Amino acid sequence: MTLYAGHIEVTYEGNCDLYQLYNLLHRWVIENDYVESTDDEDFPENLYYQSAGRNGSEVLLLWRCVYVPEGNPFYRRILRIMLHATNMRDVDVVRANKKVTLQNARFNVIMDAFLESDYEEKWRNHWLLKHFYHQFVYRIIWRDFEVHREEVLGDAYSLQKELRKFFDTYHPDDRSKSFTSPLGIKEEK
Repeated sequence: MTLYAGHIEVTYEGNCDLYQLYNLLHRWVIENDYVESTDDEDFPENLYYQSAGRNGSEVLLLWRCVYVPEGNPFYRRILRIMLHATNMRDVDVVRANKKVTLQNARFNVIMDAFLESDYEEKWRNHWLLKHFYHQFVYRIIWRDFEVHREEVLGDAYSLQKELRKFFDTYHPDDRSKSFTSPLGIKEEK
């Protein structure tokens, strides 16, 4: 049984270094234990597609990352990450008196979070346990499922925060002025 946790999108249109974006996603997946090892042959990249057209090139990247909590062989977290860059063109930009080549495109990062139970199908294929599987899930460990569902969704929000920092659209210290005047009496010093 697969429980859908949520869907998060981050969209950015402008100049960006695609290589650095790829490295950010790769580093985040490794740091949050969504891969078993840091070897590139074990990395869960399911699709990498690149094409060139009149309006620019297009890049599509699909990862299906899996995290198995320690000591729990019954369920696992799945985070599906898709990066889609459209109308991508190389642009030369000067930064710190150096010429840098960036990509100007519309970047769309889509994250889907899931929680999967009995992924090894030990319960469903067992001659006795398959009769108690639904009662076990829906009556006994459903609260535990909700906790882990929130955790996988929290991981997706954490990646969204990292991406917004990278795209420079997340400003936690940016407090714009209010349209209304403040209430109360101001003390002048």
